[in-house]
Amino acid sequence: MSRQRIDVFVSSTIEDLKDHRAAVRDEILTFPECRPIMMEYFPAMDANAVKVCLDGVDASRIYIGIYAYRYGFCPKDSEISITEMEFNQATKNGIPRLCFLVDPKFDGWDEKLKDAEPNQTKLSDFKKRIDASMVRATFTTPDSLAKAVGRALRAALPAILTPDEKVPTPYPCQRIPKPAIFAGRVKELDDLKKALEGDQPVAITALKGVGGIGKTRWRSRSHTKWTKNSASSSMRRSAKNLTSHASPRFCGSGRSRILRRMSRLTR
Repeated sequence: MSRQRIDVFVSSTIEDLKDHRAAVRDEILTFPECRPIMMEYFPAMDANAVKVCLDGVDASRIYIGIYAYRYGFCPKDSEISITEMEFNQATKNGIPRLCFLVDPKFDGWDEKLKDAEPNQTKLSDFKKRIDASMVRATFTTPDSLAKAVGRALRAALPAILTPDEKVPTPYPCQRIPKPAIFAGRVKELDDLKKALEGDQPVAITALKGVGGIGKTRWRSRSHTKWTKNSASSSMRRSAKNLTSHASPRFCGSGRSRILRRMSRLTR
């Protein structure tokens, strides 16, 4: 029986946080119970933008707010931005609000992506409201934000999901240990590396082979080889997902391992 995913609304300004939003989208999709709701994926429609966004909040069970140095667009005849309206709507609806503010000590932010007055003051006042009303987390890079969102969702979901919405783990399993010895498989590792490189989404596939041929060791090797050494944040997330997200949910000795963020790879 198919399960209905719960909607998680992702609220932020867009142009200055494209990579961060993509990282959050990818993180949410690692939770089989959740579906991200994001404005950049709304279809074209003959409807008011404010109403569409607030309807998205109304339809969601969790609100994620991401705030850096832009306040957002203020519609005509409104003193507050759509981003703050979305926060207010989530507050009104009483759904869990998971909020993340950029670390003010982080010096890697482009000055061109920071608001000038009067939006700078509006944003500062908005952040003070958030600080006064909840425990929020901070972030710097897209990877740091994705990790913070993952931790927050893992803490929030048990209290939100009904028994029918929870996705059971099919087999008891443990994290795959780093292989002490690994040799060969040079071509296969190279093929996998090419599949994970780039910023485009990749498909779900599987590693197939007889029991004991080395599927688990190969996957673990790819994880340890690329999560720290790759210059591409997208590839680091993809490689990390091979172990961090696939193995807790899909495992079993001698079975094909389902890998979440790989393109189709055949031998």
